[in-house]
This record gives sequence, C-alpha cells and structure tokens, in this order.
Amino acid sequence: MKQRISRARRYVTGGGLGPFLVRSVAGSGVVQLGGMIATFLVGVQLARGLGVTGYGYYGIAMAVITLAMIPGTFGIPKLVTREVAAAQSRNEPALIFGVLRWADRVCGRISALIAGLIAVGGLIAWRNGSPVVGLTILCGAPMVALLPLAAIRGAGLRGLHRVVLGQLANVLFRPLAMAILLFAILVAGVALGAPAVMALNSIIAALALLLTHRWLTRSLPTEKPTQPRLDSRGWLAASIPMALGDAVMTLQRQLAVLLLGVLAAAAEVGLFRASIATAAVLTVPLTVVNIVVLPMFSRLHIERDQARLQKVVTASALIQFAGVLVLSLPLLVAAGPLFALVFGNSYAPAADTIRVLAAGAIFGAAVGPNAPLLNMTGHERRVTRAVAIALVINIALVAILAPTMGSLGTAISVVAGQCCWNVILWQDARRRLSVDTSILGVFLLLSIEPTRPQ
Repeated sequence: MKQRISRARRYVTGGGLGPFLVRSVAGSGVVQLGGMIATFLVGVQLARGLGVTGYGYYGIAMAVITLAMIPGTFGIPKLVTREVAAAQSRNEPALIFGVLRWADRVCGRISALIAGLIAVGGLIAWRNGSPVVGLTILCGAPMVALLPLAAIRGAGLRGLHRVVLGQLANVLFRPLAMAILLFAILVAGVALGAPAVMALNSIIAALALLLTHRWLTRSLPTEKPTQPRLDSRGWLAASIPMALGDAVMTLQRQLAVLLLGVLAAAAEVGLFRASIATAAVLTVPLTVVNIVVLPMFSRLHIERDQARLQKVVTASALIQFAGVLVLSLPLLVAAGPLFALVFGNSYAPAADTIRVLAAGAIFGAAVGPNAPLLNMTGHERRVTRAVAIALVINIALVAILAPTMGSLGTAISVVAGQCCWNVILWQDARRRLSVDTSILGVFLLLSIEPTRPQ
C-alpha cells in the first residue's frame, strides 16, 4: 500500500501531460467546489431575504447587466487563453505581452462605454416608473466594465498554465466574499433591497480585478520584450466569431429571463432564477474540466497530435458526465422537498423546472466539450452558427410556452436550445477534426494508432 501511495505521489508531482492534468483538475475542482457552495449560499440568502418578487426584480436587473457585458468581453478571454498558450508553447513572450495589451485596450474601451450607457439607462428607469429595477441596474453598472477586465487577466493566467490561480478571484473570491458580507448583514439585522445587494456586487468585482491583475503581473515572463508583437487584425477576426458564439449562449438564458419577466409575473422570474442558480451547480464539473483542457486543446492541435487530443477530449467527456449525473440525481428524485427546505416553501413550485434543467445538463455533459474544442482549434465560426440556430429556437419556444407554463415553459425552451447546438457541434467536431467529443469517443479512441501523424 505504501509503495502504491509513493508511486501515485511521484506520478502526480512529476512532469508530462498526465500529471499536469491530474493536478489541474484536482486544484480546479477544489476552487470550483468552493465557488459552487459560496454561490449557492448567496442564492439562498438572496432568495430568502428578498422574497420571490424581490428576487425576481434582482434577476431581471442581473440579466440586463449580464447582457451588457457581452460587447465588452467580445470573445476576447477565450482568444487570450488560446493565444497565450500557443505563444508559450512556441516560446514567444513578445506575443504574450502583445495579446494581453491588445485585449486590455479593446475590452477596456468598449466595456467603459457600455457601462456608461447602462448607468444612464438605469437612471432613466429609476425616475420613470421602475424605481427598484432601475436603481438596481444603476448600482450594477460598474460591473459591466470591471468583470470583463478581470476575465481577461484570468484567461491570461490559464494560458500560462496557472489554471487554478486564473480562477481564484472570479470563481471563489467573489461569491465567498458576497456570502460572508450577506451573512454579516443578516446577523446585524439590517434589511437589504435589490439595489444594495447589486452595489455590493460591484464593490467585490473591483476587488477581484485588483487580485487578478496582481497575480497575472507576477506570472508573466520576467524579461519584458521591448516591443510586444501585435496581430490586431488577426485577433479581431478570430475574436468576432468567438464573441458571437459567447453572446448567443448568454442570450439564450438571459433573454429567457427578460422575456419571462415581460410575459409572466415577477414571481415566475424568481422561481426560474432559483432554478437557474441550482442548475449552475450541476455544471460545475463541465467548468472545472474545460478550464483545465482549453489550453491543452490548442497546444495538441498545433502539434497535430491526434491521438492525445482524442484521449484528452474523451477523458474530459467522461469526467464531466459522471460529475453532472451524480449531482443531478437528488434533484431528479426529490426536487420539491429539497427546494422547499433550502429556498423556502414559496419556491417548491419550481421542482419541475429544475428537473428539466437537470436533464438538459446531463445531456450536455454526455455530448462533451464540443464548443471549447472547436473554439480552441480555429473553428469558432461553427460554434457561432450552431448557437445562433439554437437561439432562434429558444426565443420562439419561450414566446409560445412562457405565457401559459411560466418558469417551466422557459426551462423547456432553454434546454431545447442547448440540446440543439450540442448535437450540431458534436457532429461538426466529428466531421472537421475527426474527434468524437461525446462519451462514445472511447470507442473511437480504441481505433487510433498511438503515433503522431506527420
């Protein structure tokens, strides 16, 4: 037994792709698990403290803030991870500094402009008939500029293979700080409304940006090049399809929230928001694995190592599927009692909604990391095409189902869109990369020769 433990320790601490994957997945798992627990606690605290209707107002305002961040990120974080990982593999520090400088400039200008517009819009809404939602949006406007800049720095860290460090501030620090602050406020007996909660979010986002900036500065190559290399046109051309793909994925869920708010009561938005917060917990295995393997996809594709690429993709799919299935089973069996226990009796009607979202999460995990793989291998336009088709399906179904079925109909619409783009991208990966991203890829893996193609 001692010999086995010693061999395992030597393997994990050694070099090579396998040990790096084990260390990164384990570290990311700890960070994501901590972030998941903290995020869930925040959701419970807000759901109970604000009530169903108040939580619905908060959800509408957060949907607006999230949608407003789309132009600022512009697909740049994924591009930064890909380009930094590739530049480090080729030992080109000038390119690392160049892409980070370019990303900061583009993202900073766009997000600052959008943040200003959102602040003005929130102020107008506040003074013209929607005081709670308008003031909440106004208090959250700074996040539109802060979070994209923090995301770029986290992406840079992951591209430098500082995978765990690249997640700490945004994944763990932000929800943990929020949970602690809300608990302290609750103990002090102070009642908070949606605007005050959103203002706390903005303050914590600023602190997260400072942390990621400091960590990235310390992780960059010590010898800074005199002239960073820029490929502005190439990066912009690559980021646009990624931006469109990210935008449509975000739109699928956030537009569903906004449409539900228009077509149904605010309480239905509160139920759907609680279900979405719970469903986010189910997708933690996907996030953990994808963050680790994104730079590996890019590197193995550049090296034309088809066998190892399929191995990494298949291992990712199997780990994701097992994790999501285990997390989903309690909700599939006893969603009603669990929701009543955690969120309160007023949220028990969301039981069927979370069951639908859980089934969608299981299917998505079974199909595997199709979108991340295509994005990291230069096929981002295929991702954009697939999610655009899914968005049309999603919006059409929400318009049909939300007025009569409320949060349940919205959940069915969201899952239908997700299943659509997952199937399309799974087929695209098979045709264009000869890689099966699903859990069925284990059979394809057996037929690949263990040699590198020339």
